[in-house]
Amino acid sequence: MRKSRPFLCCATMLLIVALLSTALPASAQDPASDPAPADVLPSDLSTSDSLDADFPSQDIDPLPDLAPWVKSVRLNATQDAYIASGQPESNHGPRPFMNMGSQPVELAVRPVIQFELNGIPSKSRIQSATMHLYQFQMLPAGEPSTRVDGRKMVAPWAEASITWHNARYDGSATNLGNVSSSSGWQALDLKTFLQSWINGQGNYGVLLTGNESAGEHLRSFRTREAGGGTTPYLDVQYICDTKTPAANVTNPLSKYSKATFEVHWSGEDKAPSNCTPSGMQYFEVEYSVNNSGAWHKLNKGKYPPAQMTDAFTHSQDGDTVYFRWRGVDNVGNKEDYGHAQTSTIIDSLPPVTSMTKLPSFTTSTSFTIQWAGMDVVSGVSDYDVEYRMLIPGSSPDWIRLLSGVTETSYLFTGALDGATYEFRTRARDHVGNQGHFSDALQVTTIIDLKPHAIVEPFTPAILKPTAPVTDTFMVHWTGYAVEGAAITEYQLYYNYNDQGWIEWSSFPGAQTTAAFPYPSMGMGDGVYQFEATASDSAGHTKPRAGTAEAIMLVDLADAIQPVQFMPIVHR
Repeated sequence: MRKSRPFLCCATMLLIVALLSTALPASAQDPASDPAPADVLPSDLSTSDSLDADFPSQDIDPLPDLAPWVKSVRLNATQDAYIASGQPESNHGPRPFMNMGSQPVELAVRPVIQFELNGIPSKSRIQSATMHLYQFQMLPAGEPSTRVDGRKMVAPWAEASITWHNARYDGSATNLGNVSSSSGWQALDLKTFLQSWINGQGNYGVLLTGNESAGEHLRSFRTREAGGGTTPYLDVQYICDTKTPAANVTNPLSKYSKATFEVHWSGEDKAPSNCTPSGMQYFEVEYSVNNSGAWHKLNKGKYPPAQMTDAFTHSQDGDTVYFRWRGVDNVGNKEDYGHAQTSTIIDSLPPVTSMTKLPSFTTSTSFTIQWAGMDVVSGVSDYDVEYRMLIPGSSPDWIRLLSGVTETSYLFTGALDGATYEFRTRARDHVGNQGHFSDALQVTTIIDLKPHAIVEPFTPAILKPTAPVTDTFMVHWTGYAVEGAAITEYQLYYNYNDQGWIEWSSFPGAQTTAAFPYPSMGMGDGVYQFEATASDSAGHTKPRAGTAEAIMLVDLADAIQPVQFMPIVHR
């Protein structure tokens, strides 16, 4: 939308008013002094004050034939097929592929896979169970990674006869991971299912579900029948161990951290000389705030060995948070907590920015913008600045002007006459907290290089027969030029009873009033609208807008009775 010119008016009018009367489908400042962390973590954050109960060790009985304590086995699929809701009586077992997701003809499609578990002793502790599927087709192409859920089959089935109608599986689903958007081997985590089967539940295999939204969201995998080394298989590890692990510090925390940051840890498992270490089963991680002595579990409290990092959130600026952890191995060996192992000071809030106000109108194509930021903990690191230009035909989108700058002022050049420029800023602090660009502008200015003229409102805005002079009325206007130029001439236009705009006359730049002799111009009672333009010594002329800047009602017949006075709006 084009912005208004510097003077807008709405004339006073006497009006006889009659009032008439869909849902769609569903300034820069140095940061305050920061509280410094202790160079040595306090010894009173010790091992014996945990407020939360220890997670009990797992009751695991390593079997005597598990020597050394870790064994690996690869299990090939013994049965694989897929079922389709759009073909509920059809069997797809003999095919060299199995489909997952949805497609227009077969509708929802779900692979079914079973593995023979011979060779894994009953009640073994399953360290990992990764199912590998060879993906060769993704429709539509380029669709992002797809979450895969698994459901246990609860009854025997045969590859050559299973259908949508006769398949029997558990209603609850388990997230097995994602398959990527690329062809090749895909890995899914079957540990939970395999552990339940090893613990004694019936092994009838697993049914997989992907994206079954309407339309085409298809993933296709090779089956046993495809050959060529693409048979689905399951890699399994089961373990033994009797010694306590040792957790270590990795990636000590920085002096300052965001409200949400990553905590890292690691651990080394120990085992008897005749046994391969079972590996870490999980870690327990605790935190304490401001040397209070009270320890609390970090988020979920215990973490699987594959996860040696987690996000921690604490939003109170200036607080110091301490961390400690210990490891538990896959057969339940648990080490003692040590002292606090690392700490950090919280900087939770992004910097706040402001901009120095610009004049409403700028009479130059170049002008300086200025901004400032404040962050009370780690301090402001850098700024981003955006602008947009509002003028008919231009995009209203924000444009990045500066990125990652430390300066707090900028000379903006090349501005266009008549355009409105809006600016906004954001900043980052030294831990990376980033402010948000406001949806609203912070400062704005209009580039105005043309001379200006406007007809002043009439007071009163009606000429009655009782007026001292009735054969003319005075028209007043005003104007100014920019960039050192001077007004050389005014042009006045009128519109009588909406019959169209007509040029009245031109006047010298020093003249700003004249009598309008409407009777001698062949006009009488009615509505007179006026508009003024101007030319300056630099050769610029204000363009015609074709809109009324002031209105006069001539009512010598005394036919209009006032009902309501409308206010004058003029600037």
